[in-house]
Amino acid sequence: AETKSLRDEAGTRGIELVVTDAQGQTAKQVSDVEDLIARRVDLILLAPREFEGLAPALQAAKRAKIPVVLIDRAAAGTVGEDYVTLLASNFIEQGQRAAEWLAKETNGTANIVELSGTPGSSVARDRAKGFRDGIAKYPGMKIVASQTGDFSRAMGQRVMQNVAQSLGKQITAVYAHNDEMALGAIQALKAAGRQPGTDVKIVSIDGQRAALEAI
Repeated sequence: AETKSLRDEAGTRGIELVVTDAQGQTAKQVSDVEDLIARRVDLILLAPREFEGLAPALQAAKRAKIPVVLIDRAAAGTVGEDYVTLLASNFIEQGQRAAEWLAKETNGTANIVELSGTPGSSVARDRAKGFRDGIAKYPGMKIVASQTGDFSRAMGQRVMQNVAQSLGKQITAVYAHNDEMALGAIQALKAAGRQPGTDVKIVSIDGQRAALEAI
């Protein structure tokens, strides 16, 4: 959706947009940026796969005097020096809001499974921190398992399946860092004989179409 939005806007402005795909690999993302620099592009819009590891790409763009705007996720570096700016949501606040909603729905008592996003990404780090900050005032809310689902529906389902087998009916809530993993978790819970939304309260972040339809 993000890429489509950029393509649409570039089209209306008559800007040629070159799109690369890191295929989930930070090393390839660095290589992609270096390739774009070699092609002498005018601007690089970068959605960092993870917070660390992109310094070589940012430094190469800086040497080539090509401005970099970070989109959706942060990367290590100094704004105004290593990149122009960051356009992103407040991920910590998202985690806090998810915690507040869950606390209200469970009357402040829950055994929570957390499905976290891509390890090392700023969004996963901040959504985890915000959620923990949010549940800190509720002694009855505990994270009983936290594993990465890498923002993927299939992996979210697989991880939830394993956790459901080991913890069973202890689980009363799921906090997923994105809707894709939540949708995977729903399938795993159903397969385990649990009723999502009734036996297990689920909260996730993003607001993608399939999640809204599930609600």
